[in-house]
Amino acid sequence: MPTRILSWQQLVLENDPDWVRRSLNPSVWEFSSGRRFVDPASVYAPLPDSGLTLDGQFLVIDGAVTDLPLIDPHIPGRVFSNSGFVCASLGTKYQPGLSIFYPGCTLDQIILIGGAAWPLSARAGSGQIFNNGGFACVA
Repeated sequence: MPTRILSWQQLVLENDPDWVRRSLNPSVWEFSSGRRFVDPASVYAPLPDSGLTLDGQFLVIDGAVTDLPLIDPHIPGRVFSNSGFVCASLGTKYQPGLSIFYPGCTLDQIILIGGAAWPLSARAGSGQIFNNGGFACVA
């Protein structure tokens, strides 16, 4: 009886180096199309600076961001900055199954997913980002 095997993961780690590489990058979002977005930060590392802060319930950009439009580009789902407030263009339709929470997300992740991850309402205290008249708010 082998006594050095501690878990099924040890067998996989020893025999599949690709699994090792994938396991170091925790999956953040996985869509039904099979497309997967991966966060490069390790689960055990300190969280990176999110670039976001709260003003009441509203998400506000904390610091200088150069790759975010300052006016509404009129592309549904596109995220932009309205005087520092994180906003989504009109016409954005919520995609059920997508959820994004604060704290725990970065501005880059919000830009990547877009406003489609923001429902029109969210359960109070859940931390889910929702669309409040185009503004990103935290429940």
